[in-house]
Amino acid sequence: MQPLGEALFHLRLLGLMAKTTDVDLVEAFAAGQISEEDWAEMINQCRACGCVEKCQRWLAAHDHAEAAPEGCNNADRLQQLHAKKEPVGG
Repeated sequence: MQPLGEALFHLRLLGLMAKTTDVDLVEAFAAGQISEEDWAEMINQCRACGCVEKCQRWLAAHDHAEAAPEGCNNADRLQQLHAKKEPVGG
């Protein structure tokens, strides 16, 4: 098992991944779609990932994407949050 990465770095990386996949984590938290524990778990999932450089390259190559890349520890959760978003004008 590899050591966990630095928390603040992975918070930022998770935020970039969320933004790229059109998910607003602050809005999801405010709407009760994720709890403090959920958010911390997502950060820890990111911290446990061994593909940080691959992730950074992917983020650098994508301004927007429909989903997180294969292998992202938070891909499913981000997809769920994206699906819960209110339609524009809704």
